[in-house]
Amino acid sequence: YVTSTVDASTGRGDIQVNRVGTAARVETGSGSIVMKDIGPGSSAIVKGGTGSVDVDGVSGSFTGSTDSGELRVAGGVYDNWNLNSASGNIHIGADTEEGFEIDAATRSGQLSSESEDIDVDSSARACHQKVKGGGKLVRARTASGNIFIR
Repeated sequence: YVTSTVDASTGRGDIQVNRVGTAARVETGSGSIVMKDIGPGSSAIVKGGTGSVDVDGVSGSFTGSTDSGELRVAGGVYDNWNLNSASGNIHIGADTEEGFEIDAATRSGQLSSESEDIDVDSSARACHQKVKGGGKLVRARTASGNIFIR
């Protein structure tokens, strides 16, 4: 278990980070990033290529971004999340025990929700609503990818 901030970057290659109590700031040029049980203020950025970001156990603010790879984020929305992908799909697994606000949009992809707390029309490309009274913001944007909310 790491109790201080973790900064990791590589030009090409994969990075895996587990159990960081504070911020984990991770960046790769063209690899994939896997993060589990990370603290507030964390970020994961894939600058190019098809590298993916897979994060489970977010416990605070989080920023995630990919060029064309998948972006999967799950955890409690105890602070704002900002998720972006140029052409990759975004998968949001927000814990719905706490209230939050979802603001998701895709320019040419599809938007869907498996959560009974989030109502999305089958032809919708955008969704902005409060879940369980609202709270911190989960913002997701992709130009041509799909957005899946569970």
